[in-house]
Amino acid sequence: LAGGEGAKTNHLLARDHIDILIATPGRLSSALKKKELNLKETKYIIMDEADQLLDMGFRKDLVNIYGSTDASLVHVGLFSATHSESLDEFCKTVFTDIDFVSYNAEEKNKLTQSVRTFNIYVTDKEKNSMTEAFLKNQAKGRGIIFVNKHETVDALFLELTAKFSKMKFHSLHGEMEARDRKKNYDRFLKEGGVLISTDITARGMHIDDLVWVMNYDLPFEAVYYIHRCGRVGRMNAEGFAYNLVTPKDVNIISRINEAIKNQSALRLTSFDESKFSAVKATAKPKISTKLDKKKKQLTELKDKIGDKKKVTKKKHLKTIKT
Repeated sequence: LAGGEGAKTNHLLARDHIDILIATPGRLSSALKKKELNLKETKYIIMDEADQLLDMGFRKDLVNIYGSTDASLVHVGLFSATHSESLDEFCKTVFTDIDFVSYNAEEKNKLTQSVRTFNIYVTDKEKNSMTEAFLKNQAKGRGIIFVNKHETVDALFLELTAKFSKMKFHSLHGEMEARDRKKNYDRFLKEGGVLISTDITARGMHIDDLVWVMNYDLPFEAVYYIHRCGRVGRMNAEGFAYNLVTPKDVNIISRINEAIKNQSALRLTSFDESKFSAVKATAKPKISTKLDKKKKQLTELKDKIGDKKKVTKKKHLKTIKT
């Protein structure tokens, strides 16, 4: 049961009995308000990505859903790879009659140890060139390139498809129509290749043969780093996470390291950039300003003065010695 698919799911709501219903909070809440469903006999409510549901503005819907059940009968399970204070607060204020038990709380906010992480230090202008070099020299198997904005998805998709005609690229972001998102994602699963995506695919996606993820942009929030990189290294399989790190990423790196703590994922093995030295070499030289020229002239002048002093000193010493 999902939003935008009302006509396709109405036949489900007409049934007298449903064993298991998988739904989005908004669509389920809407069905309850329209008296299309009755949850009084519901025994279990399972919320996946529970912390994210609150961030996405589903608080009222979740309150409505839980309020439509029989509190003495229903059991509630909240699942998430990350833990937030807002989730704790929500549980205390909404599920007031439930005493939650936390499982594996000591393992929260951690990446699996089978994910090998590499940092590639670049400037903003070098990002595209480095991505192209990575795809040409390093990328093997199915992968996802994560970016922060849907405009970047579209621009990068156009550039990479033009330069790598033999590679398969797919794009995904929240500004697409639901049917287009599903079509592109299904095509990625079927054909493989590289998916260029926003955080829309950072959670709840399991792809058996996904080998690597690249953070073209480091995420705005540290928690998304965990979810993005958590797409690989699942079921103890080896996975790779590549981060394009620019000078402006200093603050987010510190927040990520704080979030993942004992793993220090952003301090692991540095990426071997020997294959990509050409990218650095082709970077456009910095345009000199008048101030730069004056500084250069002063430096050269100081060097000349220093050389003269050295020569004078050597002659003096030589004279004394004879």
